Amino acid sequence: MTGRMRGAAAVAMVTAVLLGGCVGDDETAEPSATPSAPSSSASPSASPEPSATPEPSPSAPAEEPDEADALTAVPLGVGCDALVSPQALYDFNPNVGTDPAFDAGAWALAPAVAALQGSACGYLNQTSGERLAVSAARVAPESVGDLAAQVAARGPAFRTSGATSTLEVVAGDRWIVVEAPSFFGEGDLQPLADAARASTGG
Repeated sequence: MTGRMRGAAAVAMVTAVLLGGCVGDDETAEPSATPSAPSSSASPSASPEPSATPEPSPSAPAEEPDEADALTAVPLGVGCDALVSPQALYDFNPNVGTDPAFDAGAWALAPAVAALQGSACGYLNQTSGERLAVSAARVAPESVGDLAAQVAARGPAFRTSGATSTLEVVAGDRWIVVEAPSFFGEGDLQPLADAARASTGG
Protein backbone atom coordinates (compact mmCIF):
# COMPACT_ATOMS: atom_id res chain seq x y z
CA MET A 1 0.00 0.00 0.00
CA THR A 2 1.39 3.38 -0.91
CA GLY A 3 1.91 6.06 1.69
CA ARG A 4 -0.97 8.07 0.26
CA MET A 5 -3.32 5.13 0.49
CA ARG A 6 -2.26 4.34 4.04
CA GLY A 7 -2.88 7.99 4.98
CA ALA A 8 -6.34 7.91 3.45
CA ALA A 9 -7.20 4.67 5.28
CA ALA A 10 -6.05 6.10 8.56
CA VAL A 11 -8.20 9.18 8.09
CA ALA A 12 -11.20 6.99 7.27
CA MET A 13 -10.71 4.92 10.43
CA VAL A 14 -10.41 7.99 12.63
CA THR A 15 -13.56 9.42 11.07
CA ALA A 16 -15.42 6.18 11.65
CA VAL A 17 -14.35 6.05 15.27
CA LEU A 18 -15.42 9.64 15.83
CA LEU A 19 -18.79 9.08 14.18
CA GLY A 20 -19.27 5.94 16.17
CA GLY A 21 -18.61 7.85 19.39
CA CYS A 22 -21.26 10.45 18.59
CA VAL A 23 -23.94 7.86 17.99
CA GLY A 24 -22.97 6.00 21.09
CA ASP A 25 -23.08 9.17 23.21
CA ASP A 26 -26.47 10.06 21.77
CA GLU A 27 -27.81 6.64 22.61
CA THR A 28 -26.51 6.69 26.17
CA ALA A 29 -27.15 10.38 26.81
CA GLU A 30 -30.76 10.45 25.56
CA PRO A 31 -32.33 8.77 28.61
CA SER A 32 -30.50 11.08 31.01
CA ALA A 33 -31.18 14.17 28.91
CA THR A 34 -34.93 13.48 29.03
CA PRO A 35 -35.98 13.08 32.69
CA SER A 36 -38.48 10.37 33.25
CA ALA A 37 -42.00 11.79 33.17
CA PRO A 38 -43.97 11.59 36.37
CA SER A 39 -46.56 8.92 36.51
CA SER A 40 -49.80 10.08 34.90
CA SER A 41 -51.84 8.69 37.79
CA ALA A 42 -51.06 10.04 41.24
CA SER A 43 -50.36 7.47 43.85
CA PRO A 44 -53.05 6.94 46.50
CA SER A 45 -50.89 8.62 49.10
CA ALA A 46 -50.53 11.75 46.94
CA SER A 47 -54.30 12.21 46.52
CA PRO A 48 -56.19 13.91 49.34
CA GLU A 49 -57.45 11.54 51.95
CA PRO A 50 -61.25 11.23 52.07
CA SER A 51 -61.14 12.94 55.46
CA ALA A 52 -59.59 16.05 53.86
CA THR A 53 -63.03 16.82 52.39
CA PRO A 54 -65.45 15.54 55.01
CA GLU A 55 -68.81 14.33 53.89
CA PRO A 56 -71.73 16.34 55.23
CA SER A 57 -72.68 14.94 58.58
CA PRO A 58 -76.06 13.25 58.68
CA SER A 59 -78.90 15.31 59.96
CA ALA A 60 -79.30 15.29 63.71
CA PRO A 61 -82.08 13.00 64.85
CA ALA A 62 -85.37 14.77 65.08
CA GLU A 63 -86.25 15.88 68.56
CA GLU A 64 -88.87 14.00 70.44
CA PRO A 65 -92.26 15.35 69.37
CA ASP A 66 -93.78 17.87 71.70
CA GLU A 67 -96.63 16.52 73.78
CA ALA A 68 -98.95 18.89 71.93
CA ASP A 69 -98.23 16.95 68.73
CA ALA A 70 -100.13 13.96 70.13
CA LEU A 71 -103.28 16.03 70.62
CA THR A 72 -105.78 17.34 68.10
CA ALA A 73 -106.38 21.04 68.63
CA VAL A 74 -109.54 23.07 68.28
CA PRO A 75 -108.81 26.79 67.88
CA LEU A 76 -109.62 28.54 71.15
CA GLY A 77 -110.46 31.95 69.75
CA VAL A 78 -109.97 33.83 73.03
CA GLY A 79 -107.41 36.62 73.11
CA CYS A 80 -105.26 37.64 76.04
CA ASP A 81 -107.42 40.70 76.64
CA ALA A 82 -110.32 38.34 77.42
CA LEU A 83 -108.63 35.24 78.84
CA VAL A 84 -108.36 36.91 82.24
CA SER A 85 -110.76 39.82 82.24
CA PRO A 86 -109.58 43.19 83.56
CA GLN A 87 -111.95 42.81 86.53
CA ALA A 88 -110.64 39.31 87.33
CA LEU A 89 -107.10 40.60 87.07
CA TYR A 90 -107.88 43.53 89.36
CA ASP A 91 -109.54 41.20 91.84
CA PHE A 92 -106.42 39.04 91.78
CA ASN A 93 -104.13 42.01 92.43
CA PRO A 94 -104.70 45.66 91.53
CA ASN A 95 -101.00 46.01 90.73
CA VAL A 96 -101.02 43.29 88.05
CA GLY A 97 -101.52 44.14 84.39
CA THR A 98 -100.63 42.84 80.96
CA ASP A 99 -96.93 42.07 80.51
CA PRO A 100 -95.75 43.95 77.38
CA ALA A 101 -92.51 41.93 77.29
CA PHE A 102 -94.11 38.51 77.77
CA ASP A 103 -92.00 35.60 76.51
CA ALA A 104 -93.92 32.32 76.38
CA GLY A 105 -90.64 30.44 75.89
CA ALA A 106 -89.53 31.39 79.39
CA TRP A 107 -92.20 29.08 80.83
CA ALA A 108 -92.42 25.29 80.81
CA LEU A 109 -95.93 24.69 79.46
CA ALA A 110 -97.02 27.95 77.82
CA PRO A 111 -95.39 27.05 74.46
CA ALA A 112 -97.16 23.66 74.34
CA VAL A 113 -100.51 25.31 75.07
CA ALA A 114 -99.90 27.93 72.38
CA ALA A 115 -98.98 25.18 69.91
CA LEU A 116 -102.51 23.83 70.27
CA GLN A 117 -103.83 27.07 68.76
CA GLY A 118 -104.50 28.30 72.27
CA SER A 119 -103.66 31.52 74.07
CA ALA A 120 -100.53 32.04 76.15
CA CYS A 121 -100.67 35.33 78.03
CA GLY A 122 -98.32 37.12 80.37
CA TYR A 123 -99.08 39.35 83.32
CA LEU A 124 -96.77 41.62 85.26
CA ASN A 125 -96.91 42.96 88.79
CA GLN A 126 -95.99 46.54 88.06
CA THR A 127 -94.85 47.11 91.64
CA SER A 128 -92.71 44.04 92.33
CA GLY A 129 -91.83 43.05 88.74
CA GLU A 130 -93.13 39.50 89.27
CA ARG A 131 -94.32 37.78 86.10
CA LEU A 132 -97.08 35.20 85.65
CA ALA A 133 -98.31 33.21 82.66
CA VAL A 134 -101.88 32.06 82.06
CA SER A 135 -102.45 29.76 79.10
CA ALA A 136 -105.48 27.95 77.75
CA ALA A 137 -106.20 25.64 74.84
CA ARG A 138 -109.01 23.40 73.59
CA VAL A 139 -108.68 19.88 72.19
CA ALA A 140 -110.92 17.69 70.06
CA PRO A 141 -113.14 15.15 71.85
CA GLU A 142 -110.89 12.25 70.83
CA SER A 143 -107.90 13.95 72.51
CA VAL A 144 -109.52 14.68 75.88
CA GLY A 145 -108.39 11.34 77.35
CA ASP A 146 -104.83 11.81 76.10
CA LEU A 147 -104.73 15.33 77.52
CA ALA A 148 -105.95 14.17 80.93
CA ALA A 149 -103.34 11.37 80.92
CA GLN A 150 -100.52 13.78 80.08
CA VAL A 151 -101.54 16.18 82.84
CA ALA A 152 -101.88 13.37 85.40
CA ALA A 153 -98.44 12.01 84.43
CA ARG A 154 -96.83 15.28 85.50
CA GLY A 155 -98.10 14.91 89.05
CA PRO A 156 -100.53 16.90 91.19
CA ALA A 157 -102.59 19.64 89.60
CA PHE A 158 -100.63 22.12 91.71
CA ARG A 159 -96.90 21.62 92.11
CA THR A 160 -93.71 23.56 92.65
CA SER A 161 -90.50 22.75 90.83
CA GLY A 162 -87.42 24.88 91.18
CA ALA A 163 -88.40 28.52 90.95
CA THR A 164 -91.84 27.92 89.41
CA SER A 165 -95.27 27.02 90.75
CA THR A 166 -97.68 25.47 88.26
CA LEU A 167 -101.42 24.87 88.38
CA GLU A 168 -102.95 22.72 85.62
CA VAL A 169 -106.67 22.29 85.14
CA VAL A 170 -108.46 20.04 82.66
CA ALA A 171 -112.06 21.18 82.35
CA GLY A 172 -113.87 19.14 79.74
CA ASP A 173 -111.95 19.74 76.53
CA ARG A 174 -110.09 22.79 77.94
CA TRP A 175 -106.54 22.77 79.20
CA ILE A 176 -105.69 25.69 81.49
CA VAL A 177 -102.24 26.35 82.92
CA VAL A 178 -101.11 29.03 85.35
CA GLU A 179 -97.36 29.42 85.93
CA ALA A 180 -95.84 31.80 88.47
CA PRO A 181 -92.87 32.25 90.81
CA SER A 182 -92.53 29.46 93.35
CA PHE A 183 -93.70 31.47 96.34
CA PHE A 184 -97.25 31.49 94.94
CA GLY A 185 -99.48 28.80 96.42
CA GLU A 186 -102.42 26.94 94.90
CA GLY A 187 -104.87 29.30 96.56
CA ASP A 188 -103.07 32.25 94.98
CA LEU A 189 -103.25 30.85 91.45
CA GLN A 190 -106.71 29.32 91.56
CA PRO A 191 -108.53 32.65 90.86
CA LEU A 192 -106.55 33.06 87.64
CA ALA A 193 -107.34 29.49 86.57
CA ASP A 194 -111.03 30.04 87.37
CA ALA A 195 -111.09 33.25 85.35
CA ALA A 196 -109.50 31.54 82.33
CA ARG A 197 -111.90 28.63 82.65
CA ALA A 198 -114.89 30.96 82.70
CA SER A 199 -113.72 32.98 79.69
CA THR A 200 -113.12 29.84 77.59
CA GLY A 201 -116.43 28.18 78.47
CA GLY A 202 -114.74 25.34 80.30
